[in-house]
Amino acid sequence: MVGIIMIGQIFFCSLAGYAFARIKFPARDFLFFLYLATLMIPESVTLIPRFAIIIKMGWIDTYTALIMPYFLGNALGTFLMRQFFFTIPIEIEDAARIDGANSFCIFWKVMLPLIKPALATLVAITLVVN
Repeated sequence: MVGIIMIGQIFFCSLAGYAFARIKFPARDFLFFLYLATLMIPESVTLIPRFAIIIKMGWIDTYTALIMPYFLGNALGTFLMRQFFFTIPIEIEDAARIDGANSFCIFWKVMLPLIKPALATLVAITLVVN
């Protein structure tokens, strides 16, 4: 189960971190602030609402109920990825765009290999927490 959660967090946290660091859209900073504000909410506060959602989805006594709350990433992983993307020069992305790469190709083939240290850190955090 931890392996599935780890794959999901690596993919979704790195995508969200890339979007918050490189893509300019309205209210980007405000949305990121709200996303980080979820770190301030204790896990015990969200336990009963999460359980109610799991009951309504019909996931009682399934592995899906254990995997899904953590699979789509968390604010700490997204923050870590966003901060690491800020350290990579924008010129590397511009060079790939000039060579004809689209946004996802730039992310997948150029940026993702450059953030291996941050990915290793996210893997370590995910293994410890889950």
